[in-house]
Amino acid sequence: MMNFKKFEHPFGSHQAWGIALLLLSADLAFMTMHTVNALTVWWNNPMLNIEKDHGYPETFQYLKYFWASILCVVLAVRGRAWQFLAWAFLFVYLLADDSLTLHEQAGSAVAV
Repeated sequence: MMNFKKFEHPFGSHQAWGIALLLLSADLAFMTMHTVNALTVWWNNPMLNIEKDHGYPETFQYLKYFWASILCVVLAVRGRAWQFLAWAFLFVYLLADDSLTLHEQAGSAVAV
């Protein structure tokens, strides 16, 4: 049985909404920088391209996956809600898949 006393209203707190707003704002900023970089001559930085592997936006996504997995482990341990470990493993898998291009390599192996 999960102990929900500590987690009754996690999205009712100002801190959770603040973090969500910061993460979404950063994503919007990266999309804006990508658009300005691609459509104007003001910038010529390929690291701002959202399609570039290991560029700035993708590195930010790696950080989000990493911190989401850490937060899920902390929630699992502190709240003794072990179901959060499944989410932690999912975020670790997404981080590994995205950073190591696992699905691209598997697709290439199957297609040959």
